[in-house]
Amino acid sequence: CDWIVANDVSAASGVPGGVMGADQNVVAIVSAGGVDRWPALAKTDVAKRLARRIADAFADPNANA
Repeated sequence: CDWIVANDVSAASGVPGGVMGADQNVVAIVSAGGVDRWPALAKTDVAKRLARRIADAFADPNANA
């Protein structure tokens, strides 16, 4: 597994009312390069950002972060 996408569903996520059932997510990408924590983003923005990151990784197979 090259990456783990972890969704912070805790009350400490910073999303008022929590992320479950809300329009925002707080995710962290865990990889061999470390942990990249993203701010609270709309679910569609998380999806777009993740898709871009995946595309960039395929464009540069030496990138593992």
